Amino acid sequence: MSKFTSNLFKVAAYPTFRLYKEPKKFEEFKEKYLTEKTFRKWMVDQAVENFTEVPEEKKEEKKDDKKEEKKEEKKEEKKLVPGSERERNKVAKEILKTEIDVADAKKAKDDAKLSPDVVAEELKKALKAKEDNAEKDKKAIEEEKRAEAEASSDNKSGGAEEPKKDEKKDDKKEEKKEEKKEEKKEEKKDDKKEEKKDDKKAEKKDDKKEEKKAEKKDDKKEEKKDDKKEDKKDAKAAKAGEGKKEEKKVEEKKDAKAAQIKSAPVKAVPVVAAPIAKAPVKAAAVIVAKK
Repeated sequence: MSKFTSNLFKVAAYPTFRLYKEPKKFEEFKEKYLTEKTFRKWMVDQAVENFTEVPEEKKEEKKDDKKEEKKEEKKEEKKLVPGSERERNKVAKEILKTEIDVADAKKAKDDAKLSPDVVAEELKKALKAKEDNAEKDKKAIEEEKRAEAEASSDNKSGGAEEPKKDEKKDDKKEEKKEEKKEEKKEEKKDDKKEEKKDDKKAEKKDDKKEEKKAEKKDDKKEEKKDDKKEDKKDAKAAKAGEGKKEEKKVEEKKDAKAAQIKSAPVKAVPVVAAPIAKAPVKAAAVIVAKK
């Protein structure tokens, strides 16, 4: 189909596998990998006659077959996928051309049904579009030529560039090694910082404990001082009470003596007086008492 100018079946990629059961009705093979096993299974699922799946083999044989299939699939993928961007661009252009051809055929059919004036206007638009596309194609061709020239110059100087690439790879490896070393150093620094933090926390805890102990000691000392002050106050009060008791005792003794003196009998003291002019002198009694 890639050789035909018209894309009647609207195929976008090659190879494409379809199973037509009725006109214009088909089922397309959409598995990721194309192998005998996947293809047979797909045909059996579509209920095609005289088709069977691949018989199951031993596990070891299956493993070997899978490895070989993967290798073959990788090789086929490398073959199918264009190796460079130029080849991809060429394939894309071919697909676009086929799509444009299909669109032109449809327009031609539609133009046959339309009026001549409308057809003329559309032809003018198509001519302008073709001119624009031609200019774009010219620019693309010029860019391709430039790219080819650059590629040829690169290929000539490829022998000198290869060692440069190797040097770049070695430099990248060394940079990665240095980055790993720096990461390890940073990790060690972080570990040391964490250890220091833990040590500081432990020191703070110890300091707090010591502070609490010192505070307790100070509190005890203050309590002892307060107790001593209270004891001194009590002693002073006791002494003051004893002094008052002694004073009371002294006063009581004084009162007792005074009471004794009051209760004792008073003796008459004889007084001798000189005789005065014929008048008789009577004896006077004097009471003397101590207070």
